[in-house]
Amino acid sequence: MPGLVGLCLLLLALATPTLSWGQAVELLTYRDNPVTYEFTSTPNGPFVASSNPPELGTVTFERVGSSRDYIMTYTPNPGVTGVDDFRMVHWVFNGAPRVNYVDFTVTINENLLIANPDYASTVAGQLVAVDALANDISSNGIKLLE
Repeated sequence: MPGLVGLCLLLLALATPTLSWGQAVELLTYRDNPVTYEFTSTPNGPFVASSNPPELGTVTFERVGSSRDYIMTYTPNPGVTGVDDFRMVHWVFNGAPRVNYVDFTVTINENLLIANPDYASTVAGQLVAVDALANDISSNGIKLLE
């Protein structure tokens, strides 16, 4: 009987997921702009740890491609800037399921305005019109003064 007990304990140990390692990821975004992170999770889907949820935004997961590929999207709450921390839990399968976690630090900055130089040429005595804002953008990809 000791052999059977040992075999049962071995099977139980192999079937039980083990806590593995963590990873720290820093993400940068701008006010009102989502940011994404791609990863895999198998055999189970990812989730945000209830002990450390985001406070300044929301997290969603989307399955893409294969059944194990995901995109995590962090969306800041409207008008918010600052630093947000949260933990994502996902799974890795290398012969046995293993829990991994990722500690995210998301920095939400004010939108940047990028003014690029403007150039035009004309012959003497001729007027030239230059749209001074045509090549200027903000960090959220929107043209200035639209």
